[in-house]
Amino acid sequence: MLLPPCRNSLNSRPHIGWHIKPIDNPYQLPQLASKHSQRLTLSIMYLPTLLSLLILSSLCLTQTTPINLTLIVTNFSAFMANPYIEGPQSNLSFHVLDPRPGFYAEADCIIPPTYFNLYAISALWDYCGERALDISYRFGEGYLTVRRGWRVDNVGKMPSEKGFWEEKGNSTYLTGSSTQNTYWSASGPDANETRLPDGELFTRKKEWLFPVTRLQTSTPP
Repeated sequence: MLLPPCRNSLNSRPHIGWHIKPIDNPYQLPQLASKHSQRLTLSIMYLPTLLSLLILSSLCLTQTTPINLTLIVTNFSAFMANPYIEGPQSNLSFHVLDPRPGFYAEADCIIPPTYFNLYAISALWDYCGERALDISYRFGEGYLTVRRGWRVDNVGKMPSEKGFWEEKGNSTYLTGSSTQNTYWSASGPDANETRLPDGELFTRKKEWLFPVTRLQTSTPP
């Protein structure tokens, strides 16, 4: 079930306030009882609204729960050139696969040799392969995020003119993303970092699985 973006809960809650008028009774006993009755009545009146807000807030959390999609990254290699040495250039390359039947797609993510910082290049998402595949990534210090967009049909059952149910609906564009920490290490059996005189080389020899944990509606590129 897709939900609209969650609004700030502080702005969406109803504001309950009291306006106390001056009174002529110096003892204030009848008004005191009336005030407590009013407070109790208003509290009961707003209870369904508050419960609804709590339920909607909990449902909004489903946008970040795992779904049945795992993107696969292979052949990851990134060379970070030493910025204090003249000549060497940084570069990056890896392969992304979406193996789902009906949504199958794969692309190479490549940054050719450059003097720019690799983290800065993909800070606002860098696309891989044909843009229509909508495969992109962000490579940062200590993490890699991959993202895929696709279109699905909104299917709902509606009564037809013949009196039975049939499938109807339009389409929605979705974007799923996943982030994994890199855990670079220059030593040990799982070493994936090589320190060179002119920079550092980071590699992943095995398949790198990215279970999608964030799903949201979006627009195609």
